[in-house]
Amino acid sequence: MKSKITQTHSFTVMPKDCNFNINDGINDILFGGKLLYEIDYAGAKAARRATYDVDMDMIVTASLERLNFERPSFVGDIVSMVATIKSLGKSSISIRVIVTRESLKGLIEQVCSANMVFVTMKDGKPTPHNLNFEKLSK
Repeated sequence: MKSKITQTHSFTVMPKDCNFNINDGINDILFGGKLLYEIDYAGAKAARRATYDVDMDMIVTASLERLNFERPSFVGDIVSMVATIKSLGKSSISIRVIVTRESLKGLIEQVCSANMVFVTMKDGKPTPHNLNFEKLSK
């Protein structure tokens, strides 16, 4: 079984995932909004797996810290994310997501990183998750 502290997520950049170029139509650079979606998904997957035994209705994204796109990703790249739980609050889970790209020639480089906070919810309100790192490492 995978650790509940770190989770991975990846996808291959396809033409439908790319920016629109007014002159030529679709180009080969990954659309930032698509990457934001995937980052949120990666963080949510880590939070979800950490909260399997928590009495809650859902877990929601509460915040995403400023994100700088350091490098572009292109059609054919494998974009990978590693989401790591960094801290636990009463109802919050802080997660760091590091994003890399692997080019068609095997070059691997960091694209961006983000700090996110997820909150456990029940009946529309934040609810304690009672998690600790000892529980998560089992």
